[in-house]
Amino acid sequence: MRPDERPGIRPTDPQETASAEQDAIWLATTVAGLLERKYGRGTVPSIRVIAGDIRASNNGQRFSHTLVHNILSGTASNTTQTTRRMLAAFFGVPAADLLPPVPELAGDAVALLAMRFSGLAPAALAAIEEAIEIVKHGRMQ
Repeated sequence: MRPDERPGIRPTDPQETASAEQDAIWLATTVAGLLERKYGRGTVPSIRVIAGDIRASNNGQRFSHTLVHNILSGTASNTTQTTRRMLAAFFGVPAADLLPPVPELAGDAVALLAMRFSGLAPAALAAIEEAIEIVKHGRMQ
């Protein structure tokens, strides 16, 4: 059985892999800059201390030093919304600041996006429309 025939398994798309790696590197650079801003240039503590400070700023919610290491080394290619919220609370920035910039969509990219949306249920499309409205009107957390 080929990987694309197994339920829940998608073949690896080289473009998606490259994009995820770029996003991870962008996040590493962004977090490193925020750490320097928070602690001062040249005085950023160890990853264990950083993880403890992140936990403390999030009411003790779990945040491992391994995750801090992966983020700073550029290998955390799929951070969760919870991770971004916790980092945002720690740094005192909006969670949206921890999302990589999205390149402009034009022509074929817009058609491809529309094609991906074409198979979604009406409730999912409504959720996407609502999300777009939130972004357009700046109601992000």
